[in-house]
This record gives sequence, structure tokens and C-alpha cells, in this order.
Amino acid sequence: MNELAVENLKSSFALVFAEKAQLAERFYAHLFDQLPGVRPLFTGDEGRQREMFGSMLVSSMRAMAEPGGIETQLDILRRSHARLGLTPSQLEAGANALMAALIEVMGHQLSDDEKSAWAEAIVLLVQAMAPPGGKFDGPDQTAIQMYLSSR
Repeated sequence: MNELAVENLKSSFALVFAEKAQLAERFYAHLFDQLPGVRPLFTGDEGRQREMFGSMLVSSMRAMAEPGGIETQLDILRRSHARLGLTPSQLEAGANALMAALIEVMGHQLSDDEKSAWAEAIVLLVQAMAPPGGKFDGPDQTAIQMYLSSR
């Protein structure tokens, strides 16, 4: 991420952190809406899963804001998701679900530049979860807007 994107991420971090529980709840709602077949992958306590998601999101974004801090976090994500055998379409749906949750929960609290920084950060996180040779370009902003407006 470039310096400006990192600054936009940092400037919005406190706002997003305050809503991490709602972001996690909305992320899973969007994910299961888009990919109902992945629900069996989440067999544990849903509240604990949402808390782990929120913690991972927060620690990942914090790590992105620190020089060289993201590599360890990306490795954790890579290892924890490798066993799932996620496909590119599942990764795309996950990124879209996260961006949709961010837009839905944060609404007009984030500037366009901050939303762009979050989209860039989400791409980095999702690329880390891609299998070797897998490619992911990023959240489809048009699809996210159409999805949100259809709900």
C-alpha cells in the first residue's frame, strides 16, 4: 500500500474499530447470503467466530499501518485458510462480503479515499488467502452496490 492509502486506513481505524462486532456480524450475513454452501465450514460457536474475525481484521489493519508489519499477519491468514481450499470465486465473495459490510455499517462515515484504502487492504488480505498461483483482483464495487441496493 502506498503512504496515502496507509494514512487513510489509519485515519479511519478508530471509527471502524468501534464497529468491529457489527462489521463481523454483517460480513457473515453477506457471506452466507452470497455463498450458502460455505456455512458448513463454520462449525463452531458463531459468536466466537465473529469475535475471531473482528480481532483478525483489527490486527491485520493495524499491521498494515506499520512498516513491514503485515507479513507476519498475512502468513497467519495464509496458514489458517490453506486447509479450506478456497476457490477464487469464494475469495471474491468473501472480499465482496467484507466490503459490503464495511459500506453498510460505516455508511457515510468514511470518505471515498478511506473506502478505497480499505478496498486495497481487503485485496491484500484476500490475496494472502489465495492458493499458490491463485489470482484475485479485488472487490467488485459495482456488484457490491447492486447487491446492497437489492436488499
